[in-house]
Amino acid sequence: MGFGVRMLDTLRLIGTGLLALIFFANAVGIVPPNRAYKDLSRLGLPENLVHLSVWGGRALQMACVPLLFLPSTKIWAALALTGFLVGATYAAHPFWSEKDPERRETHVINFFKNTAMIGGLLVVGSL
Repeated sequence: MGFGVRMLDTLRLIGTGLLALIFFANAVGIVPPNRAYKDLSRLGLPENLVHLSVWGGRALQMACVPLLFLPSTKIWAALALTGFLVGATYAAHPFWSEKDPERRETHVINFFKNTAMIGGLLVVGSL
């Protein structure tokens, strides 16, 4: 195997690891779930469904992180995390309904960060 191929493999591994890091941090609670509870409650979900959604999302992320590194499962893990991220982005960053300009700007920035992560997931899944 030539140097170029080894370099590409190394870069893919590093890139996948960096992308997976946020999902791992979320799954193990490094990123506290308090905001997720608040965002889902704001949408009007019943408390038991909010609790189930937060813990289900954490379980999904924990299951998918290692699967992103396996050739036979990475596309499915990437698609599952994409679905999770679409829902989480809708719940957490509703810039379209925010009246306060400063909060709206924060939501817009985070909305586009999440769309960039979705792009990264799709790239990782397709490699």
